[in-house]
Amino acid sequence: MNNTLNVSSTVPIKTTQISLTVADDATQDQLKAEFHKLTQSSESNAFWLGDLLLAIEARHGQKYALALAKTKFSYNKLKEFKSVCNRIPPASRNPAVSYTHHCDAINLTGDLDLAVKYIDLVERERLPVSQMRKLIKTDLNPRKDEEKVTIFVSKWKIIEDCLNTIEYNLPKVETERLDIQKDWFRSRINTLLELANNL
Repeated sequence: MNNTLNVSSTVPIKTTQISLTVADDATQDQLKAEFHKLTQSSESNAFWLGDLLLAIEARHGQKYALALAKTKFSYNKLKEFKSVCNRIPPASRNPAVSYTHHCDAINLTGDLDLAVKYIDLVERERLPVSQMRKLIKTDLNPRKDEEKVTIFVSKWKIIEDCLNTIEYNLPKVETERLDIQKDWFRSRINTLLELANNL
């Protein structure tokens, strides 16, 4: 990712590696020209497009910004760029971390402060996107692990109940009803084996 976009001094925008700002006196035509230039340039990045769309929308309205969306990027992708840039302002972005990390961090956490913590962790630990996603999901959704423990405990409770029932009924086995009792015990033991296999 380049640090700045090569623009002439007459163009009313300034870029850093992770942001784009627009001069207050930028005209609608200038913004339109810069937007189309960015969408065609191999130098541009998602932060620049998102910031430029936010600036265009703030000055000329959402309809005008949407009208510009006929580019090589899909409408949903441009909408994503704008959303991420709106939720993570330039001061909270980290130039050492990719746009995709920023995007996933804010989308998965839904909270700027929390997203920034994960983005900083990515820089320190050099985490790939997939590992960061997994970490966030694990941290924010501990219920899945709790559910596994609950299911495990519930299965052991069923096993314990079956064993108690067998132990209680064993002395009551009558000789003439032995075949019926054998079937009953066999079904309980099969239940225990099935549960044990699924633990």
